[in-house]
Amino acid sequence: MTARTARTRRRPIPIPDAAVDAADRVIAYPAPGPPGPAGHDGTDGAPGPPGPPGPQGPAHPGPVLWVGQGTPPDVIPGATPGDRWFDETTGAIYELT
Repeated sequence: MTARTARTRRRPIPIPDAAVDAADRVIAYPAPGPPGPAGHDGTDGAPGPPGPPGPQGPAHPGPVLWVGQGTPPDVIPGATPGDRWFDETTGAIYELT
C-alpha cells in the first residue's frame, strides 16, 4: 500500500466587516471609454448575381419610321397612328393615321 499525502486546499480567509474600513472598500462599475479611431474602408466585394429581367416595355415608345417603295400600303401590321412611312423611291414621308 502506498502512502498518500494529504492535500490541503487553499480556502479564502474571511475577513470580518469590522476589520475592513469603509474607506478601503471600492466598488468599480464598468464604464465605456472614449471611442477609438475609425478603421479604414475595406475592399469592395464581388458583384452579386444579375437580377431578374424587367417587365416588357411598350412595343415602341414613339413614332416608328416604316420604309418601303411607293405610297404606304392600306394596312401595315404593327403600325399605330402617328407612325411615318418613307418612300425610298421619291423620298416622300407620309404620316400614318
